[in-house]
Amino acid sequence: MLSKNDLQQIRKIVREETEEENENTRRELRTELKLFRMQLEDRMGKIENSLKNLSIRLRKIEKDISTAIDIFDRTDVSLTKRVEKIEEHLQI
Repeated sequence: MLSKNDLQQIRKIVREETEEENENTRRELRTELKLFRMQLEDRMGKIENSLKNLSIRLRKIEKDISTAIDIFDRTDVSLTKRVEKIEEHLQI
């Protein structure tokens, strides 16, 4: 049978081993978290760049659409005037 002193020594050894293992696990987790954070920051940077590129392209598309609408509006007004002149000339 184990004495009280034997049990205390066993507890001490078990405590030391578990504390050491816990510290190793903490270190590993910290390292993994740092790596994950770096990867996440890299991905976020790439996403931000993609969003900037999309924003630039969107502004260009909006400008192109605005230009096209202006051209169509001018053409429509011009054609409307021509049709009105033709109708007036033909007395329609």
